[in-house]
Amino acid sequence: MIQNPEGDALVQQVKNSVRDLPGIYRFFGEGNRAGEERRIIYIGKSITLRRRMLDHLRQIKENDHHRHARMVFEIREFDFEYTETELLALLGEDRLIKIHRPAYNKRQIENLNQRYLVLTDDEYPALRMVDDASRGSWRGVFGPYLDKYYAEKLLQIASRYSSLRTCPDSTPNQKCLRFELDNCLAPCRGRVDPAAYESAVQRTIAWLALGDQSLLEVIEQTMKRHGEALEYEQAAGVKEQLDFSARFCRRQLFLHDFQSGRMTIHHQDDRSYRYHFNQGRLESCSMDTTSTSQTSGRGLTTICEELGLHLPVDNPGFLQDRGHLVYSWLCKNSSECEVS
Repeated sequence: MIQNPEGDALVQQVKNSVRDLPGIYRFFGEGNRAGEERRIIYIGKSITLRRRMLDHLRQIKENDHHRHARMVFEIREFDFEYTETELLALLGEDRLIKIHRPAYNKRQIENLNQRYLVLTDDEYPALRMVDDASRGSWRGVFGPYLDKYYAEKLLQIASRYSSLRTCPDSTPNQKCLRFELDNCLAPCRGRVDPAAYESAVQRTIAWLALGDQSLLEVIEQTMKRHGEALEYEQAAGVKEQLDFSARFCRRQLFLHDFQSGRMTIHHQDDRSYRYHFNQGRLESCSMDTTSTSQTSGRGLTTICEELGLHLPVDNPGFLQDRGHLVYSWLCKNSSECEVS
């Protein structure tokens, strides 16, 4: 395979200048046109910065992914900055990718697999899954969710236990299989009045938007009924839905609190850090006086400001992405963190 002509020199520069600390790195390629300054082609992060950068720059192997091999071939220079902590590296990488949109960070930029759930704006709203919520007029939009499988599972649970209709007709007048299975409130058959249907809609909105747990009670009652009827296989299936829904509720409750109010995260492993968020903005962060900095005394607040993490997040999608990043990081480090 064709090797980067500057690869050996870049490897040596990384070995000489980069330490194995948490941080963010940027790879630069040639400008799109002659005379243009070099452009960022990839942004990454790691808790062991030196090792990760060398992993990218190592000599390309025969089984290397074609896209990665192309990126390595195009690298002409790099820069990096230490962030002291993994969480700051995660947040900084996410923000820089959204600003610069590097060619080889395509997966993080495009999110081609994301899906939304939407409520139609009808007298009897239906819950549906769409890939682009900007096309259409909806009563409510929820998401985006990671992929269609996750969104489909939410749709299945919400439809079954809130009994909202899923038919495409805005004025339903034909019964369907869900009616026969008693899984729909069936406005098409006159089984429900608008006020009662609206109550089910509000329960669904509260679950999807805020992580309200009233739907969990309905699922748990269903599981118990199957158990009492000795329908153990069905009870096990409902139990899996209950566990999935409980995890979803915890995430949604966190996202709501993260995006709408103040939150402090205290992380203590071999060092002790405090992160102070306000509506998703990292107002400040600090290290306990008993801890020693890994980055030659650079203050955490200085690092936050250099990365722009203290600035308001105006884009709702970006704010939600940041909330998901923090929540996933918290789940991974739950035994070392306190949230208040």
